[in-house]
Amino acid sequence: MADQDDDRPEETPEVAAEAAAGDDDLRSTPTRRKFLVGTTVAGSAAIVGAAFGLSRCDREPSPTDHVTSTRVDGPVPADDPTSSVWKKGKEARILLDGQNIAVPMRAEPVLRSVDVRSVHDGKTIGFLVEWEDPERDDLTVACDGFRDACGVLLAPGGSAANMRMMGAKDSPVTLLHWKADWQRDLDDGFQGLEAAFPNTAVDYYPPLAAGTAVGSVDEYRAQKATMWLPGLHVANPIAVAEKTTAVEKLTAQGYGSATTLPTQDAAGRGVWENGTWKVALAKPMTASDDGEIALTPGQDYGLAVAVWSGLDRDSGGHKSPSKLLLSLHVEAGS
Repeated sequence: MADQDDDRPEETPEVAAEAAAGDDDLRSTPTRRKFLVGTTVAGSAAIVGAAFGLSRCDREPSPTDHVTSTRVDGPVPADDPTSSVWKKGKEARILLDGQNIAVPMRAEPVLRSVDVRSVHDGKTIGFLVEWEDPERDDLTVACDGFRDACGVLLAPGGSAANMRMMGAKDSPVTLLHWKADWQRDLDDGFQGLEAAFPNTAVDYYPPLAAGTAVGSVDEYRAQKATMWLPGLHVANPIAVAEKTTAVEKLTAQGYGSATTLPTQDAAGRGVWENGTWKVALAKPMTASDDGEIALTPGQDYGLAVAVWSGLDRDSGGHKSPSKLLLSLHVEAGS
């Protein structure tokens, strides 16, 4: 820390809290994290840190620039992030970075690192991503709902470092994107309006010819009224109610170009417990669609990861990406 001037008044917790509050007035709408930070400055650092896990930004990382996907005999446990099979993969701690592209920009990541393991069985490759998160955010029905999420980017071997920024026009990358709200849909059933506003009541809803209440997706389909649900009507994957996986498989050829692939054969599952997310993501090692990365045992590829924090209102390009494009070695074996 820099030395303070001798005539500067002593900074008490009250003075620090007042200064922090003044700083927030100069920023955009306060988030829950700013509230927690303000509470910490006021003198509750130990209590808040213990209760809400804010120490996730304070772990001293031992970073790596490569990940090895270990060959295993049994199937990749894509639906079980707690499986002991994941321990056969060597843990790699990957440093995360801020981002200066998507507004609002953020110079520092919300957490410094994530832990990643990878295994494959010759047919399927899987990744286990773990990170600390003091709050489970998995409901996005309301306008102010933001989800937790994580993503794995796969690039051709020998790719340039800037390929971590969603690939390039002549070199597409493959993305595996797990979403906490999709996971909740699978675990607890589709989360509609009633999930966010349980006391909602509707006496009459014109799009449904029978004049019933809001109704289910099946009712809209039965009465040929899906034009009143435009996302569903045009088959937007975000609007699909009957999800079969919490992981979306996409391709990208540069920032802002992420596109859902026609064949959705990725799998995965996330579990939040005691302030930590454990998320498994997997895909076939073969390519099902044009532009998708196929992986061969014994070869090297590019790898990047990213985390979205619902607590920090992350969405789209507003995330914490890995600092580097890492090397992924797919272990050979019988």
